Amino acid sequence: MRFKFCGDIEPPEWFFSEVNQLSRLNSVRIKLISLQIAKKISNQEFDLQKAWKMCGDSGLSKEEVQSALAAIHFIFTSACKFDVSAEMLSVEIAQLGLPQENAVSLSKVYGENLAAMSAYLNHSFLRSIFYIVNEFENLAWKVDYDLVTQNTIASLKIKTNKFEVPVVASLSQITLLSQELIRAKTVMEKLLVRE
Repeated sequence: MRFKFCGDIEPPEWFFSEVNQLSRLNSVRIKLISLQIAKKISNQEFDLQKAWKMCGDSGLSKEEVQSALAAIHFIFTSACKFDVSAEMLSVEIAQLGLPQENAVSLSKVYGENLAAMSAYLNHSFLRSIFYIVNEFENLAWKVDYDLVTQNTIASLKIKTNKFEVPVVASLSQITLLSQELIRAKTVMEKLLVRE
C-alpha cells in the first residue's frame, strides 16, 4: 500500500514494527510524547527526560521507548515533507495498525504544530542546500549500457571542496531522482515567494 505521508510509497520496513510499540501506549501518553517530539522538530525547548518517563511508565523497555520516539519523529517529519493534512495522516496511520484513538491524538498534535515544524524544517533544508551549493565544485556524468543486466546506467561523480562521491543509478532511479528534484524546486520556489 502507498501512503501520502511517505511520499506515495510504502513506509520503511523498520516502521511497521514500531507501530506495534506505539499501539501499546494510551492516547494521552501518545499526545504528550507527540507534543515533545513536535517541540524538538520545531527547535523549541524539548524535554527528553519527560518523554522517556512517559514511555517508561507504560512498561516499555529502553529500546522500545527509543523506537517509539523514532517512529513519531519519522511520522511528523515525513508528513511535513510531503505536506500531508492532519486528517489524512490520521487515516493513514490508522491503516498501518495504530489504534484509531492513538491515531487521532497523534494527528491532532501534528495539525496544531504543523506550521512551526514545517517552518523550521524548511529553514534547515535551505541552510543545508546553501552549504552544499557553496561546497560544490564539479559534476561529471556518463551514461552506459550494462551488457550483463541489459540496463541503461547513469554514472555520476559529485565533487565538493572536501570529498568526491561516485553514484551509479538505473534509469528508474534517475527518473525518481528527477521527480524528487522537481518537487524540491517547487518547495524552494514557494519558500522564496513567502520571503
